[in-house]
Amino acid sequence: MRFYPSDYYQIDDPRLDALRNIADDKAVFDYVCDQCITVGALEAGCKAAEEYIVNTKHHCLAYVNTVEGRVCNVKYRAVDAKQFTQLTLKDKMLPMAPYNIDCLWPDRVGDATGITLIVTEGEKDCCALLSCGFRYVISTPNGAGAKPETYMSAFREWLRPVTRVVICHDEDEAGYEMMHNVREYFGVRLGRQVSVTRLPYSCKDIAEVLALYGEDGVRQIIDNARFPDSPQVVFNNSRVSAIKEVLKGNYDHGYGTGFGPLTDRHLRFTGEGGLIIVTGAPSEGKTSWSRTLLCHLMCHHDLGVCFCSFEEPNKDKHVANVVRIAMGTTHPEDMTDEMMDSVIGYLDSRMANISFGNTPPTPNNIIRLCEEVRHRQPVHFLYIDPYLFIEPDRNIESETLQIKQVLTTLQSWGRLRNIWIMIVCHPRKLQKDQSGKYETVDQYTIAGSAHWANLADYLLAVKREFVYGSGTEDNGSANPSYTVVNVMKVRDQEVCHTGNLYFMRQPCGRYDERPSAESCKREIMHSAPLQGDVRDIDTSYWIPVVF
Repeated sequence: MRFYPSDYYQIDDPRLDALRNIADDKAVFDYVCDQCITVGALEAGCKAAEEYIVNTKHHCLAYVNTVEGRVCNVKYRAVDAKQFTQLTLKDKMLPMAPYNIDCLWPDRVGDATGITLIVTEGEKDCCALLSCGFRYVISTPNGAGAKPETYMSAFREWLRPVTRVVICHDEDEAGYEMMHNVREYFGVRLGRQVSVTRLPYSCKDIAEVLALYGEDGVRQIIDNARFPDSPQVVFNNSRVSAIKEVLKGNYDHGYGTGFGPLTDRHLRFTGEGGLIIVTGAPSEGKTSWSRTLLCHLMCHHDLGVCFCSFEEPNKDKHVANVVRIAMGTTHPEDMTDEMMDSVIGYLDSRMANISFGNTPPTPNNIIRLCEEVRHRQPVHFLYIDPYLFIEPDRNIESETLQIKQVLTTLQSWGRLRNIWIMIVCHPRKLQKDQSGKYETVDQYTIAGSAHWANLADYLLAVKREFVYGSGTEDNGSANPSYTVVNVMKVRDQEVCHTGNLYFMRQPCGRYDERPSAESCKREIMHSAPLQGDVRDIDTSYWIPVVF
């Protein structure tokens, strides 16, 4: 059952009219002074009264509890005996509100943030802390066994400014029960930083500390409450062993792409995850080269890939192309059903496709669907091709800020999950120089924002080079060509480097690395015609299938 602060209405009882100031009742005044609690600190939340407890009239210290200024509970404590009675609301389903909960009333807190809340076991301890100048203090109602999820249920929204909680419990069995209940609720369920006080051996509760050691003693105990280090703050002494391992060279140096040693000098991916940006002009081979890279990673390193490719609307054809690359065949129709089943089954546990349909392709939806894949099988790479189809989660007028919002959302999630986010994007309209050649695609030509280059861990540009003239002449892109991948940015230049990579594309769709542009040109100009008619299976297939 859900409760709200507005459910706590004003008590209608004539005994409220009999409450008076503490200074007007000598017995109550002397009791308060004996406890070293200042009268001024009590005036807002405590009164004096004469009340019958077990048929005997006592001078009582009355703890008046309010919610949004309305009196919802009064607890009477006899000053001459350890006896209690109280006035409560008639609604027995409504849980008792914590004493002094109005200290967190939003109308009183205002814009305050980073509040440290102190939770005590009883009202007297709460008053003792208030008298020492602590403002945000509440006490658990109905004893140490009360469940915070019950008595705090109406005030969850009031806890927004609270970042830390100090538990000030009694040094007895009931006090430790209270401590465990409160720590479980605030620390585990609400994710607040929680600390527990340690009282001197001779003191049962914080009120006794005040009586024996004064306000300075109380402040010292609260100020010395140690909070566990936040995971967002990294101190050297918490990472000594890991730092030593790095200094010894024992850290993740990354793994190769599978293309070969020439490529691995420039591209090595670690297990940390991050953002890979691939750009290039249209029809330069961004999608096909990226497909080969990811196929290498699936087959050579047993890594999982989640494809979110708008360039591949036909998912059956997309998987078939991956099979062709993995098997190195130009004629997959010659494969037997047994071979096809074996290859498709191998890839099934290593790749998945996201198809949005009517679902908006926003970063959060991409992350949600990728998380579904992760529940079934590992995901090490998320491939998005192209960025053009991605919609921001919220409308932002500036395209630059939209791109930043999308990239930072995906990159943060990728680093949290140790997943590489690989995004294909296009350059802006390229300009021609005086000779009629288009400018080179680099980090400054990507459309929309400089954030592409600023946020990327790896930045790659793919370009086709035609040996016999332009690719727009004669047979266009069917002309003999080789591919240049310009690695413009890398995360860690100790394990990989910027520079150019050269590839020859094979009829099956694979890209094979070459040492230089000259070697690619010689191969095109002097090699025998490509054997596209050979109807067999290349024995250099990558998948360890059993036929």
